[in-house]
Formats: sequence, structure tokens, C-alpha cells
Amino acid sequence: MISYLNSVKSYVGEKPIYLSEFGYPTHDGWPNITLERQAQYINRMFLICQTDPQVRSAIYYDLKNDGTVLTEPEHNFGLLEFDKEPKLSYLALKQYISETRAQRPVDSKIENDIYFLTYFDTLSIGWIYSGTKNIKYHTGTDYLRIENMYGDTVEYHMTANDSITLTLNENPRYCIKQTSSPEVETFNFDHHDYLLYPDEEIKLSYHTADPEGIAIIADPSCISWSYTGSYGNINGNLFTGSASEDGMIIAELDGKADTVNVRILEDPSIYTVEDFTDTAGFVLQSYYLNMDSSSLSLASEGLDTMLALDYEYGGSTAIAYIYKNIYINHHADSILIDIITDEKEYDLRVYCKDGKGSPYTLYMKPRPTEWTNSRGTCGCPLEILNSAIPPVRVQKIYIKLRPGSTDQIAPYTGRIYLDDLRIKKSSVVGTQSNYTLPTDIRLSQNYPNPFNSNTRVNFYIPYDDRIRLDIYNLRGELITTPLNTYLGSGDHNLSLELKGLPSGVYIYRLSSTHNQINKKFVYLK
Repeated sequence: MISYLNSVKSYVGEKPIYLSEFGYPTHDGWPNITLERQAQYINRMFLICQTDPQVRSAIYYDLKNDGTVLTEPEHNFGLLEFDKEPKLSYLALKQYISETRAQRPVDSKIENDIYFLTYFDTLSIGWIYSGTKNIKYHTGTDYLRIENMYGDTVEYHMTANDSITLTLNENPRYCIKQTSSPEVETFNFDHHDYLLYPDEEIKLSYHTADPEGIAIIADPSCISWSYTGSYGNINGNLFTGSASEDGMIIAELDGKADTVNVRILEDPSIYTVEDFTDTAGFVLQSYYLNMDSSSLSLASEGLDTMLALDYEYGGSTAIAYIYKNIYINHHADSILIDIITDEKEYDLRVYCKDGKGSPYTLYMKPRPTEWTNSRGTCGCPLEILNSAIPPVRVQKIYIKLRPGSTDQIAPYTGRIYLDDLRIKKSSVVGTQSNYTLPTDIRLSQNYPNPFNSNTRVNFYIPYDDRIRLDIYNLRGELITTPLNTYLGSGDHNLSLELKGLPSGVYIYRLSSTHNQINKKFVYLK
């Protein structure tokens, strides 16, 4: 329209311009103008004409459809259907006239395909030629109501007499200043749990609405904030913790409040994000398993409780998904999980999502094939972008089961155990690009040897890890497990008191996540 008006001006100079008729037909055929597009075009047409003082009059053709033939353009120009039923364009034009009072804007800005017209102290109208863009808009008031081109309120803004981010699209939006606050019916945080490291900053997101469910976009400065801990600082909706503790963020808006739980972790540290001691929240899903015979349950090994997956399936492979939202922190170096397998081969993956729903897949290594009926650990770098939006959550654990033979006719059955899903952060800043688990543990010969009551075992581990010491007889039968716990890196010693054993030769085995060492001792009564 602006190009057309400029073309006319090149002929008539500064003479007044009267647009005697223009219109947009909604028939079935080229140029395929929908009812909503017709309303958009008419609304924008009149708004543009109002910005040009040479345009003295703009007349739309026509009020009512001339007929009922959907394929005939001439029958479909109207603001009303042939039976006088209003089209969307009629509602848009009604909104335009009632809000602008058919007056010209006192100010208009057209730049980079963004159109923004100001009519009164209380009204501005904006749109974009094509697509969607965000603009900074100085409200000049604490409260703003946004209406669409049909007069429906689409959102409110609560500000501190400051600028807001206004989203414009191809449909004109009416920005109407208010003198009073909208009624706040709900105020809720988008996320209620965060795992943070010291000095990590998070931006708390929230949503609020009026009694009719219309969104209220509230600036953080309009909200009352507090924190119950001792080592956290909150500035608007930005929170930073300085030392390890558990705390709660509380926010209140017009009498409506919500809370966020915050755990600030030690740095560096290993932190167990899921110990698998409760089945609550876990859901097993699979298109491959016989779900009548497959399930999740709890199982115990000594004092250790684990999650057990019992499975049954036919065919060559099967995939099981174990769902649960488990919060992690993407600034950790790596993620680890303990697993006890049967004789089959497995692939293990962890699927994550950040606070905005961006997905990340973590491929746990190695495949636990050599750990039959004993504990091993799979791990990998977190490999999640530093730009990920917290909180980051494990969404599901993927287990691919591979049988030892594809010729078996009977269903495959078995049980595997999961335990202690952990995140690990070392003193090194950043994530490792090539992830290798160290394997150079050392085990010394026990002393004294032989012995008849007590002996001492010395060993060295180069990294923080779960360490286990098992004692077997020469038939491979497990006698006892005097050690099964997490230990820090360095030298360790363990005093063994083994009364009541028959005299003979025994094997003691030291196991870490990816290595084990066997030695023999002699017990004499």
C-alpha cells in the first residue's frame, strides 16, 4: 500500500488522495485470501492510510458479499456474508474504529518492516510486515493490556514504569495503558528444584494469570523475593549461591506465592542424584518387552538397596525405557551409574532435557559384558551445552538388551540391577573431550600371611570411586564382603578379622568401577 501511494504521489504531487474502493475477496481461488488474512489486510490498510496526511478518504468495497458462489471473487469482497453474518474483517474493523475513534495517530514509526502507531496517551498499535519480532516498548505506565485485532485481551504486562519486550506479528496488536493492576489469580514457578554449584547463576522463570486464565507478564521488580538459606543472593529473578547448603526461594505477587527448592553442591564433588532405594516415580515402558512378565522392583544386597529390572522378551533384541525426572547439573564433568548384569550384553543411554526442553543423549560406556553377576560402573561426559537452560533433568534411562544367541526359541528372561546415579565434578574447569576411566588401582599382599586371626590389606586408588573387597574360596564361592563403599583417591588399608574359617587358601579380590585385582592368602587355625 505504501509503495502504491508513493506511485500515485509521483503523478499528483501534493494533491489530496481519495481511495474510492479497495477490497480483498475471500473466494476459493487465487490469491487465496483467508477470512483471517482479509481481516488483517483491512485492518492494516486503514491504519497505513491514517499515517499519510495526503490520504483524505479510504472506502472499502464492499459491505456485504454480493452472492453465495464460493469460486466467484465478486461474490466474496464483503465485510459481511451474503446473509449479513459478520466476517472476521467486520470484527477487526469494529475494533479499529472503537479504539482509534477514527482519528489519525499523533506519531507513527515505520522501520525495518515494523509499524508502530501512537494515538493517545493510552493507545498504541503495532505489527510487523511478515513473521514475528520482539521490540522494546517503553510503557510509561505500570500496567498494560494487549488486545488482538478483534478486541480480545491476550495478555497483561506489569512493569515498574519501564520498558517491556513486546512480541509483534502480522496481526495488529493494540497496546492499552491501564491505571490499575490486573487481578492476579495464579503465580507459579516453571521449575521447583535446582542443583547448583557455588557461584552458578540461574534465572528463575515463572508464569502468572488472571481469573480468566489470561497471561500476566510481570517484571521481576514487581515481585517480592526472599531466600531462606545463608549462602545465597537473589537479585530479582537471578539467584546465585556461594557455598554448599539447602535453601528455598520464596516469591510473592499480590498475595499469591510459590517456592523453589535449591541445593548448592560442594565443588568439586561426587553427588548421588538417584540412589534407587524407592520405586516411586519410576515408570517402565517398552514396545519389545512382555509387559505382563516385566517389571521394576527393589532388591537388596547386604545393606545396599537397588532398582531391579525383570524382563522377558522374544526376538533378537529389546529396548526398555525407565522414566523418571531426576535433576542433575550440566556443569559437572561426568555422569556415572552402577549396574549388575546377567550374562547378556547391554547398551545403556541416558536421555536428558534442559529447562527449555532441549534434548541431550548421553551414551554410557563401556558395555557391561564382563561384569556378570558383579557390580560395574558405566560413565560418560555430560556433553551438555554450557548454554543449556537449568534445571537439567534425566528424563529416561535407555537399556538395550542383546541376547547371547539369536537362535533361541523360548523367550529371553533375566534381571539387571541399577544403583547410584551420580554426577561428578573435578577441580578442572570444563568438561572432558575424551573421556577415559582410570584403571591403575594397586593391591598389596596382605600381612601377615599366613595368619590365623587378623591380617591387614593395603591398596591404592587414583580417583574417587566405589571400592569393593570380596573374599572367595577356591571353588569361587563368595565367603564375605568386608568392604563395599565410596572412597577417596589415595592409599588405604583395611584390617580383616576372619575367625571361623576352615584352614586353607582363599582369594581376595579388590574391585573398582573398571578393574579388579586378585591375590591369595593362607588362613591357618
